[in-house]
Amino acid sequence: ESAAALIAIVEKACIDASVTKETPAAAARRMRSGWGKEVRIVCVLGGTEFRGIDSEALVKTIAPQLEAAMGSSAIFVTGGMAGVQETFAKHCGDGSRVWNLLPMGQSSGYGRGTDINAGANLEERKAIFGLIGDIYITVEGGPGVSEEARVAHARGAVVVPLGRTGGASSGMFDFPVGALQRPCFSTEEQWTLLASKDASVEESAAALIAIVEKACIDASVTKETPAAAARRMRSGWGKEVRIVCVLGGTEFRGIDSEALVKTIAPQLEAAMGSSAIFVTGGMAGVQETFAKHCGDGSRVWNLLPMGQSSGYGRGTDINAGANLEERKAIFGLIGDIYITVEGGPGVSEEARVAHARGAVVVPLGRTGGASSGMFDFPVGALQRPCFSTEEQWSLLASKDASVEESAAALIAIVEKACIDAFITKETPATTKETPSAAPVLMGRISPAESQLGMLQEAKVANAHEAAPMLQRCVLCRPARLGAVFVLILVVALSIPLTLGVRQHLRG
Repeated sequence: ESAAALIAIVEKACIDASVTKETPAAAARRMRSGWGKEVRIVCVLGGTEFRGIDSEALVKTIAPQLEAAMGSSAIFVTGGMAGVQETFAKHCGDGSRVWNLLPMGQSSGYGRGTDINAGANLEERKAIFGLIGDIYITVEGGPGVSEEARVAHARGAVVVPLGRTGGASSGMFDFPVGALQRPCFSTEEQWTLLASKDASVEESAAALIAIVEKACIDASVTKETPAAAARRMRSGWGKEVRIVCVLGGTEFRGIDSEALVKTIAPQLEAAMGSSAIFVTGGMAGVQETFAKHCGDGSRVWNLLPMGQSSGYGRGTDINAGANLEERKAIFGLIGDIYITVEGGPGVSEEARVAHARGAVVVPLGRTGGASSGMFDFPVGALQRPCFSTEEQWSLLASKDASVEESAAALIAIVEKACIDAFITKETPATTKETPSAAPVLMGRISPAESQLGMLQEAKVANAHEAAPMLQRCVLCRPARLGAVFVLILVVALSIPLTLGVRQHLRG
């Protein structure tokens, strides 16, 4: 019996030891995979002893009600610690949906829920805990709770702090500032009830449960690929609406950059009317200034990662992408036209993605930074498109022009691009255009110029083959005139050539 016991222990130790070789990210992926893609993972963070007068009552009220509200759509994960986590686990239904995550070789001693082990020590366990959840509820807490909340928030998880309980949850110990701002899936009243000590325990508990329920519904969006998220949003806005995205630095550096944005935003909104919407990335600086001066904000949408809000007080916040990188990828896929003002490497990166897929990029070059060509800004986007005059394009870059002149030029270019440019609604993967037609989709050459190139490539020998191509030259009138001239020349040269070949064959 003793021998069998020892052998079983050694076998289990060997199995568990392999887990300690995992990175925190690999361990988190393994556990999430085991729980299933459709299950929402709600993690509970809090102090190891209660300090607030009603913190324990809040946890005891929230745990059973939240478990009942979420049902089989969610599981609840604790870190196996005393205090908040233990109290939550012991009051969360029958414990069948509770998992207690501890370092290898340790147990919670709760007698409720299922203990699971990952990480060689507490630091590794904390790192894993910060990577597994969709939503993190925080109650009280010290520096450790703040640290885990920062990790979770930084990767795009939703953090819901019960602020009235104090400590980290009220903003202390370098708690993530963004997590203290009201997210789009919470009402003003609900968010206030989380922090209000005057509210009853039942009111604050009900508010938290409602927020978590809504967050879980919205969290399903984070399972989308960037391409799927972009398609969903574009479909919601409608096929006929032009989507104008605004890119720029998070603070103004140019002497008149802010004045330019404040001038452009209301005038462009008035000029475009209901034919366009305007999308920002919810950042400070250029995007915030544009949103706050773009009419009444009814046509402004601020795209942010899940669980975050712009704080603009203008426009509609929408969430997509689990983190900033995913949000950036989606932002680069949704627009028809991208206006850029100043900017650094991040602006250049997003402009490259947009330009590469065929969107129109209009850089306000006079503002400097990425928009003037720095930080590997796409070279093609710095070239004048066919829907801009030489004078207009020069005014975008000229620092000698007045703010009003540059603003008017940009607005005219964007208007013309929306009316005349053939901005495809298709993704590169689905378009049926040939490679020769791809530059047309980017708005950098006219269809007439492109089709003439195709005439030359195909060595078209008669008017019957050339005419359908010429009929597709629909954008630039000067190019159409040139096309007619070249067509006449091609046909004229082809007639004697064709006759000569026939005579030779007859001979």
